[in-house]
Amino acid sequence: MIVVWLTIVLFYALVLVYLSNVWVKIPKPEAIKWNNSLSVAIVVVFRNEEESLPKLVGSFKDLLIEKLSINFIFINDHSEDNSIMVLEDSLNNFLYPFEIISLGSQESGKKAGLQKAVEHSTADLILTTDADCMVTPQWVNQTITYFDDPLIQMTTGNLAYKRSGFFGKLVEVELAAIIGITGTSIHLEAAGMANAANMCFRRQVFIESNPYERNEHISTGDDVFLLGAIKAEYGASSIGFVKNCLVETEPPKTLNEFINQRWRWASKWKSANKTKDQLPAIGVWLFHLMFVTGFVLSLLLGNYQLALLAFFSKALSEFIFIKSVYSSQKRDFPLLAFIVLALFYSLYVLFFGITANFVPYKWKGRVYGRANR
Repeated sequence: MIVVWLTIVLFYALVLVYLSNVWVKIPKPEAIKWNNSLSVAIVVVFRNEEESLPKLVGSFKDLLIEKLSINFIFINDHSEDNSIMVLEDSLNNFLYPFEIISLGSQESGKKAGLQKAVEHSTADLILTTDADCMVTPQWVNQTITYFDDPLIQMTTGNLAYKRSGFFGKLVEVELAAIIGITGTSIHLEAAGMANAANMCFRRQVFIESNPYERNEHISTGDDVFLLGAIKAEYGASSIGFVKNCLVETEPPKTLNEFINQRWRWASKWKSANKTKDQLPAIGVWLFHLMFVTGFVLSLLLGNYQLALLAFFSKALSEFIFIKSVYSSQKRDFPLLAFIVLALFYSLYVLFFGITANFVPYKWKGRVYGRANR
């Protein structure tokens, strides 16, 4: 049994090393020329983001988009703070057309916000980010370059947390791993994840695929449900990954916010439309369960060398993979944070994989229970 366990761990390590090579080979087309034939609407759905919106708008003002047909749509999801007033102040002297739209009394959540923006817009492309993000000057140009290919219907892109303290570096390492898996799976035409903080799609494709028809009651998943609908309709080759376009987002500010965010993320997998879309998350959870079980059993049986071999093989392959993501982002690799995360990550996965099925979570002043998922 121990030999089988070690074989699985070594296979996992080899897969990660392979994926690190896949990541390096993901193309990075440069925005050499702008596709002026495509109009773009940048959509931001926000709720209680008075602190973040000025930074986002500030990054919008630096965008290199003067030759594009573009407008900005801000959707207010029943904010209870001064988000509207702060946003209006931030948009003073804004050079591009914009609209601020509030959801109706029967509408709430990012799905409703995105749906409303799509229905309101006439643009060819919808480009989304979150209110707590900052984009780079070439964000729009590098993204729409992918849509020169008529087969591409949707893209998602590179994402990283803004640099903060040691806890921030821990979650930064985890996000880099998630982005790495997202990008490599898309490149291998096995897309399973996307992130609305850096996402673009053809508006007409959204309308035709109607991605939220059967999951409006689920509080999260505006990105992955759209991905699933487009992949089902147009195939995995219709999804692109924008590797050379990095968006930065704010890390969780408190432990409570971090825990609720992870419960929210985990609930996306539980709510997937098809069992096959849930399999990657189930497989990851089962691997970590097997790893912890085998590691403890090896120690109890006195097989210390095998236990160490398995741990270091796993950790080294994760280092190689995550380091490749950091290199492409041109960011320093936080080695100490990685070591700490490597020691406890399997237990972390097991904890959130179990509790996300039973514990309600709070997000942006709303509480979501099992019935909302």
